[in-house]
Amino acid sequence: DFQKADALYKKLKMKEAEAAFREVIRKEPDNARAHQRLGAVLGAMGEEETAILETKQSIKLDPKYFLSHIILGQLYANQGKMDQALEEFKTAVALKPTSFRATQDLGFAYAQMGKLDDAIATYRKAAQIDAKDPRPHINMGVLMAQQNKFQDGIKAEEEALRLDSNCVEAHVNLGNIYAEQGNAERAVDSFRDAIRIAPNHPNAHSGLGWMLAKQGDAKGAQAEQRKAIKYQPNFG
Repeated sequence: DFQKADALYKKLKMKEAEAAFREVIRKEPDNARAHQRLGAVLGAMGEEETAILETKQSIKLDPKYFLSHIILGQLYANQGKMDQALEEFKTAVALKPTSFRATQDLGFAYAQMGKLDDAIATYRKAAQIDAKDPRPHINMGVLMAQQNKFQDGIKAEEEALRLDSNCVEAHVNLGNIYAEQGNAERAVDSFRDAIRIAPNHPNAHSGLGWMLAKQGDAKGAQAEQRKAIKYQPNFG
């Protein structure tokens, strides 16, 4: 029954998965994994308060199951309760230090709370756990740029692109960092690289428009901002 419910969850058939996990729990009320999965399903469906209750029940039944702490942390983060999210992610990492997901989430929580040095250090650990995933480097680049460590930020984004040359966000982030440095030419190249990969990316078009304006190309700048609005009508 659990495997059938889990298969529905993995296929994103949430209503069916909810019913299936509730049936598992009816038969096995002390099944911590079923409570955890039900919490994840309910969270995905926007029923966050009930999801939190189910996830807490999972933790009560099996305090050492790291994934329950990740799910609870994500639920708290969705509610803006970053201090509580941080504690759950810390617990998840302590329970399973090799978890890429838990480490990434912990870095996110540190970043959201303005603890940039802790966030960068945590993302470095995530990069060590999975040396092939560009996401920790993408995140580090953004945070380093926020600290005005532009060259470090550029190196981080370039490492992300070494791992995945089609990583749109890394190209956009590079464009933003070059823009902050005042290097409009390199910024333009980076935004255009992003647009070649993802022609409908509003941030890339907006960034390109911003740089074209800096270069005195008002007509080109307006055209790019119109594209950004076209692809995302509520783009501020």
